[in-house]
Amino acid sequence: MTHSDQKSGSSRLVIIDALRILAALAIVFIHAKPYTDSVYDNTAYSVVRDVIIQFSRFAVPFFFIVAGYFLRRRLDTPEYALEKTWPYIRRIIWFYLIWSALYLCFPPHWFTLLLVGNIKPFYWHLYNSFKLLTETPVVFLFKSTSVHLWFLPALAIAVSALALAVRYRLGMFFMVSATGLYAMGMLSEAYSRTPLGLALDSRLVLGFCYAPLFVGLGWWVAGHAKVSLTTAIIIAGFGFALQLFEASWLAREFGQSMLVTSYVFGTVPFGLGLAMLGLSRPAWRGNPTLSRLGGMTLGIYLIHIWVKSLLQPVKNMFSGPFMEFAFPLLIFCVSLLLVLWLSRTRYHRLFA
Repeated sequence: MTHSDQKSGSSRLVIIDALRILAALAIVFIHAKPYTDSVYDNTAYSVVRDVIIQFSRFAVPFFFIVAGYFLRRRLDTPEYALEKTWPYIRRIIWFYLIWSALYLCFPPHWFTLLLVGNIKPFYWHLYNSFKLLTETPVVFLFKSTSVHLWFLPALAIAVSALALAVRYRLGMFFMVSATGLYAMGMLSEAYSRTPLGLALDSRLVLGFCYAPLFVGLGWWVAGHAKVSLTTAIIIAGFGFALQLFEASWLAREFGQSMLVTSYVFGTVPFGLGLAMLGLSRPAWRGNPTLSRLGGMTLGIYLIHIWVKSLLQPVKNMFSGPFMEFAFPLLIFCVSLLLVLWLSRTRYHRLFA
């Protein structure tokens, strides 16, 4: 998502930019949760919902992998790995602190609350955030003040750990450890209801278990020969099929809802294959429109939860199957327009 290492202009990778936009849209669909009302259960819409949500699971792994890929050149000289990655990490921390402070003022469904004149949730959101910060600061680090901000500290921690591993030439140890953490995360979430399931705090799992493997895979891919377009498509297709199979099996055998099944075995080749797809054609460069839109994805990610609450009354007014699908698209478009507008103002540093 953060992409300071991919230069703008003609040197940008056009497929990566296109996939960034698709990934940002996928994240909006995950958070908008179309067709989750009980009226759509056991209908064709519930099948559409499950396929959309499971396909959208590639998005965050994709952003982690691409971040690791473009960090490779900062890590080419092990002696200076920490020094060269610090500006990148500092930038992530800045985004996290600013947006955590902004979302501190906006509880979920904030606009609907304002419309009905209910301001108590604003106070309780503020109170609960500070209570969590003082009582369990490590959990707060990833829970923060909005559901989606966990991505930023998770990325910063993964990049820091990778830089340390490169500095002391422990790259293979890092990858093995990251694989172990990923397995621990799966057993604590997607596979938690199986006999091998673990009981760990979901926020700590999100923050520590998933990002290292994907960031490490991006770093590893950057140091090896590019795969062919066909191979990338096969890897991504296999990963999606496996992701869908695992989610369906866990729902059928253990009652694990497909809406909350995210990181499974198939997520790794799924996200990796799509990232490789974008990197397999480095000669496809130079689309100004895609480059500009691709550069807006971090801003879309950061602001879309705020926009979702802003637009919720629209969905309430025009409920129905069409609105269920159109609502995430509306959130995405409004978020994009807001980011494009704000990027021309003095507030542009909030997004890039």
